[in-house]
Amino acid sequence: EDIINGKFGKFDDEIAADKALRTALAIMTEGITAAPLQGIESVKIKKNIDGSKYLAIYYAGPMRSAGGTEQALTVLFGDYIRILLHLDRYKITNEEIGRFIEELRLYERKIGRFQYHPSDDDLRRILNYLPIEVTGPPTDKYQVSVYRNLERIETNYVRGGALRVINDGIYGKADKLRKIVEKIGLDWSWLNVKSKKSEENQGKIQPDDKYLVDVVGGRPIFSHPSRFGGFRLKYGRARNAGMAASVITPVTMVTLVRFN
Repeated sequence: EDIINGKFGKFDDEIAADKALRTALAIMTEGITAAPLQGIESVKIKKNIDGSKYLAIYYAGPMRSAGGTEQALTVLFGDYIRILLHLDRYKITNEEIGRFIEELRLYERKIGRFQYHPSDDDLRRILNYLPIEVTGPPTDKYQVSVYRNLERIETNYVRGGALRVINDGIYGKADKLRKIVEKIGLDWSWLNVKSKKSEENQGKIQPDDKYLVDVVGGRPIFSHPSRFGGFRLKYGRARNAGMAASVITPVTMVTLVRFN
């Protein structure tokens, strides 16, 4: 608020938004869990199809998964800055939604997996309600093949920073973000929106076997998720284990026929 309202000098709206966002992120994280300088490439004020102005944040690669909550909060900060600057909401098009989903699936196939794996329906719901544009510069050599050359997206290459903020930040930390938003008083009720499949499965334990896709050939698989009689690993600290030591009970080696 101090930066936007000119307490430290008068800036253009775009520059003020950039400084306010970086400052808020730096104060909150002390530059540890998310990168306030390298993680945000730039902040711009752009135009919707109807001519109204909105805020866009360009996320670079160093905005990493370890700070998922902080990544999500940068979008919240951006929305608050947007309100202070009297800007309109980001009005996303169907083509831009399709582009983001295609890009995220391309990243998962060619580059690496994220912490969370939302369905296409969940992504569409989130993207439809986002009040600011989450975008960024290209971070990888792969290009999308369907939703190309869109007017408001400057590159056809994968934007890893933007994908990470939406996937591991907004989607992955929705529950945490919802509590923070309620305290602040902003209207982000759309965070409660879930797909029908998610609602049906709420409260149930859902086996997740996606990790099996990444298993190296020849490595043994002890058990599939939730399989009856399968291998279970229970974490805890034994009396003979120090703060930086890991121990296992000798019976584990017998059970696994001395596999190591």
